[in-house]
Amino acid sequence: MGTITETHRDKLTVSGWIAPTEGRAKDRLQFRGERCRHTLPIPSFRAPQHGPFDQIRREIERSKRILQLEDDWDGQGSPRYSEEVWRRAIDCLLRYARYSLREGDSVIPTPRIDPGPEGSIDIHWKQQQFELLMNIPSDPNLPAGFYGDDYGHTKIKGKIKTDGINRGLLLWLVEHQ
Repeated sequence: MGTITETHRDKLTVSGWIAPTEGRAKDRLQFRGERCRHTLPIPSFRAPQHGPFDQIRREIERSKRILQLEDDWDGQGSPRYSEEVWRRAIDCLLRYARYSLREGDSVIPTPRIDPGPEGSIDIHWKQQQFELLMNIPSDPNLPAGFYGDDYGHTKIKGKIKTDGINRGLLLWLVEHQ
């Protein structure tokens, strides 16, 4: 039996004893029971839990444009956005995404990451069934503000720390998707 000994980007390395296989050579590797070490390409499909992270990663990449905005980018005197605030917003989003998948075996929808007021960053989930806006302030000592609405039943509003998980907020987000 082979053992995956390392992975790197789009390849994995299998080491150990690999039993002979049957079938067409183009469908799978064929070995004759010898000790081996092979590097194989990872198939083009991904496990289902990786898809949402790919979407979130793309949104994070798109959001980097926020860092290019200059002072007064909106004509209203808004300050430029610091990388520190942007990183706190990204860390907060990824913390919720990872926790949701690890602890609840569920994935959060991909939000938009946009410039907010006064140098803050908005993480905004706007779906057909609900909306949740989390605002990460420019001051690291202030809590994030949030507002949620499921368009008819429940509205939530409050403040949360950005360096942890608010399970109630996460539950509301996952249940309303």
